[in-house]
Amino acid sequence: MNCGERYGWVLNLINETLEQLNWQATDIGLMYDIACKFEGFLGRYDPNLAAKTTLKVNAFHVHGHPMACQVLNGPRRAAGFGLTDGEGEERDWASKAHLVAPGRNSGAQRRRQILDRQTQHYVDGKLRDMPKSLLGLWSRARDSMERAEATLRGLMEVPLSFTDMRGQRQQVSNRRAMKRNSEVWTTDC
Repeated sequence: MNCGERYGWVLNLINETLEQLNWQATDIGLMYDIACKFEGFLGRYDPNLAAKTTLKVNAFHVHGHPMACQVLNGPRRAAGFGLTDGEGEERDWASKAHLVAPGRNSGAQRRRQILDRQTQHYVDGKLRDMPKSLLGLWSRARDSMERAEATLRGLMEVPLSFTDMRGQRQQVSNRRAMKRNSEVWTTDC
């Protein structure tokens, strides 16, 4: 592929996936490196799919976007995306990196066969490790919930007035300003 990704290819991939799954979903969550730009395309070319799709930029790529885009399209601020980073496909392709050099000397059919086998190997490994992964995710989610509940209990024990909150907000602003000033000095040297 020397012409890069095309939005039409992504749209085709989504439609083919939904067709293969025979899935009549009413709410689809999709993470894509440039979801913020793809959203307009999707609205123009498939308004029905756009109406039931929530698009977010995956966690790794969102940091390369402007702050407004990070706030609007970041996965952490979206209901239903949980703590996923959206990098599953990147990990899948990274597992195939060792096939690049041998693939240059192979024909198209052989490359497809190698990619199919490597993909199946990747999927088999993920399925095999799924119980352990789910247990780890469950444990982290439970720990996170317990920390959040403890924080909320602590906050409920301390009565704060509006004046107290304004004072705390000012202290935070002052700390941030001091940090920005110190960063200016350290980066200018």
